Amino acid sequence: MKRFSNIVPIVLMVALGSAIAQTIDVWDQWYRGVENEVVEQLNREFEEEHGVTIDRTTRPLDDLRITLMLAVEGGEGPDVANVNQGAPDMGEMVRSDLLLPIDEYAEQYGWLDTFSPALLTRNRWSDDFEFGEGSLYGVAPQAEIVGVYYNRALFDEAGIDVPTTFEEFEESLEALRDAGIVPLVYGGLDGWPGIHLYGAIQHLFVEREYLDDLVYGRGGEWDTDANARAAEKLVEWVEEGYIIQGFEGIGYDDTWSLFAQGQGAMMITGSWITGEIAHNPDIGFFALPPLEEHADQTPMLVGGTGIPLAITVNADDPDLAARYLDWMVSPRAAELWAEAGFIPAMAVPPGTIDPDSLQGQVLAVWERVNDDDAIGHYLDWATPSMYDTITGAIQEVMVGRITVEQFLQTLDADYQAYLQRP
Repeated sequence: MKRFSNIVPIVLMVALGSAIAQTIDVWDQWYRGVENEVVEQLNREFEEEHGVTIDRTTRPLDDLRITLMLAVEGGEGPDVANVNQGAPDMGEMVRSDLLLPIDEYAEQYGWLDTFSPALLTRNRWSDDFEFGEGSLYGVAPQAEIVGVYYNRALFDEAGIDVPTTFEEFEESLEALRDAGIVPLVYGGLDGWPGIHLYGAIQHLFVEREYLDDLVYGRGGEWDTDANARAAEKLVEWVEEGYIIQGFEGIGYDDTWSLFAQGQGAMMITGSWITGEIAHNPDIGFFALPPLEEHADQTPMLVGGTGIPLAITVNADDPDLAARYLDWMVSPRAAELWAEAGFIPAMAVPPGTIDPDSLQGQVLAVWERVNDDDAIGHYLDWATPSMYDTITGAIQEVMVGRITVEQFLQTLDADYQAYLQRP
């Protein structure tokens, strides 16, 4: 009897060890209704096919980025997680040896063919922590571009058409305001939407080479005429009444809800919101148009792939985690994301998207801009601290607490300190 009692704990330990090995802890930021449903479906199908359990935690990106690094540093946290590109998140986690390079898995599963080199570059970090070079640390299931969602009925009411130049776009803002219609729905409370609003304008004024050098940490400065012109536009739009009143106290999820209800004519934001607002048949999409002097060129748009999935150093079974990543960028995943109104980063199965739908319009812009190598960057990628620096500075310059010159000096001080790092 005594000998048998010694065997039981051993059997239980083996069984428990096997169960733990077949559980994947995943932390992601797909918390909104439609995108959450897609991920839940993908997770169920993966569990059924592989006989594993996915322990999923989902939260907004700001909450995720605050808790993830601390958890992994403490030897806890997930096997797989959404890790934002750029120096503040992925760069810092690579520097701290908290993520596993996935180059071997990329070869094994064919991700180098699934994604273009330009898109994979955004998830690469070298051994000396140079952004855009070296090992691959993540793959993303969604493509993203920041553009202009608009309400056709309100455009008709104001007697305007979709603009073809930036100058015409600003004339549209004026016409909508004069017609008593809110031209732009925008919320500054959460901070990060300001990166997209300012970036969308700034990308029209800067050169591609300058932007790449800045974001990839190759050098440059923020205090330039082009960046100043873009910031001056933000301030001007507030002063002219083109942006919804009280924007500084409105959160992001409230802004797209207001826009979907017809409470404003346009919203400059990312394609991730398409599935949430597509129920309104009046909503369409277009790229923020180029300056008149560049009218014959494809405008450079903020974008790339969505928040990538990465494997942490705490993964119990990295091979299983890699199979999960492969599933999340599979043709099946592309199909489900497309059917839900999102733009997959992977090839979309033929016939999946109606070209006349809102999603079809977004996809058409994505394909054109991607084909012309006009996909830009998120400006907060530039340094580990730039996310906090630029969100706070945009909030302050838009409400007049700081000048445009102080805004640019604030960003440049952060950037130059990063370039001088040991």
